[in-house]
Amino acid sequence: MLRKLKLIETAPEWFSLVEVKSKYENEDYEVNWDIPEYSGRDGESIKDSARPDGKLVMKNEKKIYLIEQTVPWITNRDEKYAFKCRKYEEVQSFLRLENPGFEVNQITLVIDVFGGYSDNLRKNIETILNKDETTRVIKNMQKVVVNSDAHLTRVFKIRCLSC
Repeated sequence: MLRKLKLIETAPEWFSLVEVKSKYENEDYEVNWDIPEYSGRDGESIKDSARPDGKLVMKNEKKIYLIEQTVPWITNRDEKYAFKCRKYEEVQSFLRLENPGFEVNQITLVIDVFGGYSDNLRKNIETILNKDETTRVIKNMQKVVVNSDAHLTRVFKIRCLSC
């Protein structure tokens, strides 16, 4: 997505250890990652508030998307999706007040620990990418999740064998 929005020139491979910067910006777009958004309630600390993973601001289109992702167990994928959608309603309301004239929505990315996903993953990604790009993104998400699980399993086995 960063490459498509011309915020970076080349995209690292899915297995890359390149760290994502907290902010990318040009005159048309702004992408923030690991952002300190909060609901705007008086006395609320950022630490105690809902904190989405990212935010995409489409300046010319006057749209803001909160981006939230999670990797739950296979049996509670749908519950996690519903929870994540509800969790940021106040943050969205605050962003609407703070950015009059902007449409504010959320992109919720839920893929389970084995790489399974529901139709809502595809629909969410397709709000900003086309079908081919969405398919590529989902395949890369699956590779990352399954690869991370395999790594954790190997580490756990090694630690257990050395006990």
